[in-house]
Amino acid sequence: MALREYRWIAVRFAVLTYGVLSTIGWVGCGGHSSSSSGGPQASNLRSIGGAYQLLLKEHRWLPANETEFKEFVPLVAAEDLKARNVTVDQIMTSERDGKPCVVFTRANPPPEGSFVAAYEQVGVDGRRYVADTAGNVTEVEEASFHELVPNAP
Repeated sequence: MALREYRWIAVRFAVLTYGVLSTIGWVGCGGHSSSSSGGPQASNLRSIGGAYQLLLKEHRWLPANETEFKEFVPLVAAEDLKARNVTVDQIMTSERDGKPCVVFTRANPPPEGSFVAAYEQVGVDGRRYVADTAGNVTEVEEASFHELVPNAP
């Protein structure tokens, strides 16, 4: 491999390592959450986060758009879909607020330096579930959410 390719791999590894360590610090030390794995009401977002993590691991890029992501979900989450007796469209909807979850794609990229993969549009009682690129789901307060996703409504 050329030196340029090795550098690219090293940069990706560094970014991934930083992301994992930041997520651990965010979840473990930040005081942002009351739940680090989400409750039973976060199972759809947990499935989204897991599929997103596998997509990044296998393809090393964000999905082009939500349609591409939805096509990928059954490939990696077929057992989950079958066991829970749900469709991809149901998985893409928050159990708490009933609205479609927002998934970051190349058409709708995450904020610079963010490791958020998807989140609830509204959430409940001023708190939203957020899935990160490592597949973790965390419930955060609205103020903390806007630090993670500053341009979200």
